[in-house]
Amino acid sequence: MKKLLSIFLVLVMLLSAVSCGNDEDKEPETTDAPATPAVKMEDLDFSEIYASQYTVTEDVTDIVKINVSYTDKNGIDCTGDIYVRLFKEVAPITVANFQKLVQNDFYTGKIFHRVCKNFMIQGGAPNSSAEATNPIKGEFTSNGVVNNLKHVRGVISMARTDNPNSASSQFFIMHGDKPHLNGNYASFGYVVCGMETVDGIANTEVRANPSMNYEVSKPINTVTINDVSFVKPIA
Repeated sequence: MKKLLSIFLVLVMLLSAVSCGNDEDKEPETTDAPATPAVKMEDLDFSEIYASQYTVTEDVTDIVKINVSYTDKNGIDCTGDIYVRLFKEVAPITVANFQKLVQNDFYTGKIFHRVCKNFMIQGGAPNSSAEATNPIKGEFTSNGVVNNLKHVRGVISMARTDNPNSASSQFFIMHGDKPHLNGNYASFGYVVCGMETVDGIANTEVRANPSMNYEVSKPINTVTINDVSFVKPIA
């Protein structure tokens, strides 16, 4: 009996040592995922693609083709394509939202309603309040999300109001470099083919825009987004 009691006391002491021995040395438990390092602009893929080597696909990809119709500065009706590579590593929420809108054919028939040469072309607004989409978090540095993709020629970014989390469907493509936008708007992609189409739109004739305090940016002839589709390399 004494032998059994001794064994019992030894077991109790061992269990006490396991449960209490190193508590002060443990790291505090946390459910937070480790922070993802911000992607540097020089690490992004800005390489040009060739349209002839890509085809439309129903799969969601990181390159979209924006097909547009516009009237050039000489009054000639034109159709062109703008290929944009999306950088989900820079702005994952913004890219996912844009891809969802493309999947739902949201942009078909929308317009570029604001054209400012050497600045940007802006489009993608809903036609009615019933079409309006839910706003998303603004993924830019002044809103607490580090975004190193600068607003240089060819970059695509999200339009918004003074509310940093008000972007939904409207986007703009940079026609020139505008450093004052850096860190204040959610840039999320880059034109990798078709900048000549952006140039054509930027050079279309414009007039005063009542909705923009009469800024001279409203196209006289409608600039239509015919379709936005995903593309992939031809196998």
